[in-house]
Amino acid sequence: MAVIAELGRTIGKSMPYEFVPGLRVGKGGLPEDDRICMWVEGAEHQNPVFDSKTPAIPGQALTLRNDLQLASIRPEVQSDGITLSAPGLEDLLIPTVEDVADNRIPVKIWSWHGEAIDQGDEAAKWGEAIFKRPVRFVRISSEAPRYVENNRALGRVAFSDGYPLTIGSLKGIELINQRLESYGQAQIPPEQSRTTLLLEGLDPPYELPEYAFPEDYIASLVFEQDDLELEFEVQKACGRCLIMNQQRQTGENIKGRKVLYALGQLGRQGRHIDIDRFGDGIEKFWTQNASIRLPKNMPPDFVFKLVRNAEVRVNYRPTPNWVPLSIRTAA
Repeated sequence: MAVIAELGRTIGKSMPYEFVPGLRVGKGGLPEDDRICMWVEGAEHQNPVFDSKTPAIPGQALTLRNDLQLASIRPEVQSDGITLSAPGLEDLLIPTVEDVADNRIPVKIWSWHGEAIDQGDEAAKWGEAIFKRPVRFVRISSEAPRYVENNRALGRVAFSDGYPLTIGSLKGIELINQRLESYGQAQIPPEQSRTTLLLEGLDPPYELPEYAFPEDYIASLVFEQDDLELEFEVQKACGRCLIMNQQRQTGENIKGRKVLYALGQLGRQGRHIDIDRFGDGIEKFWTQNASIRLPKNMPPDFVFKLVRNAEVRVNYRPTPNWVPLSIRTAA
């Protein structure tokens, strides 16, 4: 068994991430209120995060990689909609918009194309004051759901990059901070991982390499409540980007921060084993992406309630699901 040390979520894609006391998972098979809304392009736009010859298209997701303003926008879920707040602007309550075809627009997250519920012109105007260009604000659709890897059998995913949750460990953060300290840098807080479940007490039944992150050996987690089992199935290692070097409150890169460098020095640079499924590109891995499997006998109104210090049963794999290029033990 392992213990959930922290649970995290961000209501809006690339917007502020926070630890929360608990997360609920109901019949939709998603963590409640996690990445349920996002900003998308309102018109063709030359976005430097993409190929300079290929403009971003209407409906394309905005991310913190390129639009640092996202770090200052805080959405809050209300009983009758979503409230948006940001420095210098009046708070805006967006009433719940009906999930019908006439209210949905095409959206795009990386290679995925689908539909989301447009939240109206007032929200778009509020966002344009921040981004200084046409944007739209959208919310996930239950009627036009998005599936993990476009595979209905893997369950639903909201507006995260590809999977409904990530799994990490306090041990992994400890190893990163030890390496940062060896460079004379300040430690990163656990929130920097932007992870859904942070675990402690992971104990694979075999000896691990010196710099191993124990979450790499998780095949699945099982959370039990009222004799029902909620399963989190690890699908792939999570490749990380420059967001790990950014200041969480502003989105700006912290001068000299070396989180990605530390991952490389810890031997976290490598390739997925399943290259047919995930490609053969070189990435820097930290945490694991997982899908959610609901029990077949789950009542329609049942809700799993994950909380801090709750125990989860761990099914381990004998080896990681990615291959490192090298391990460097010296700073």
